[in-house]
Amino acid sequence: SLADRQQIAQLKTLTNPTQDISVDCLILTAQLTGPLTHAQLPLVEKARTRILTGQNLPDECQVLVDLISPAMGDEYATRRFALALDAGNEALAARLITKLPSAQQTEARTIVSFMQAPDARISRVLRSQDGASSADAVSYGLKTLASDNLPKAISAAQQLLQTYNCSTIQKNRFAGVIGVKLAGNRDVAAYEWFKLTDPNETDNKVREWRIASALWVSPTVNSWPSI
Repeated sequence: SLADRQQIAQLKTLTNPTQDISVDCLILTAQLTGPLTHAQLPLVEKARTRILTGQNLPDECQVLVDLISPAMGDEYATRRFALALDAGNEALAARLITKLPSAQQTEARTIVSFMQAPDARISRVLRSQDGASSADAVSYGLKTLASDNLPKAISAAQQLLQTYNCSTIQKNRFAGVIGVKLAGNRDVAAYEWFKLTDPNETDNKVREWRIASALWVSPTVNSWPSI
């Protein structure tokens, strides 16, 4: 209709991002509709930034996803799946599994299953009934459990470290999950968990919180630095 065409024409003239992702998606969709040109590459990058998120996207973004994601190939699903895991969004991660490359889907299903039922799956690992589970799967389950029930997660992590034949990578992951959660609560016990990790083999968040917790327990500092 004439009103729709006028609205699209108006959206195409807007350049600055808004605080509303729905509006941004509508603007970018209007600006990118039609054959893409070299001059539109900055808009494509903006669109990539908008749709690569671990959070659920509003319905207004679906057309933009359909426009941009085919050109991204496997990157769209793999990047967004990883972001969903980091955000603790197991529902989104589960929906993305079938869009992942087939070689990644079995591990992805295992990870999501640990996030959906962390207590039960970790208990199976401790009973040696799930020994093939990867460090990633168990650590994401432990992270979910720590958000739901931190004392139970601490107990599970202690058992994993004591009774499970942990590799260095697994030890870093499990201790790091608990350390980060405790540090986020400004709990001095965090540093004891971080001491179980190797700073050279863990991610940036673990390294940053390890330093922050070390400063907190230092008698010359004794206050939490900003992270």
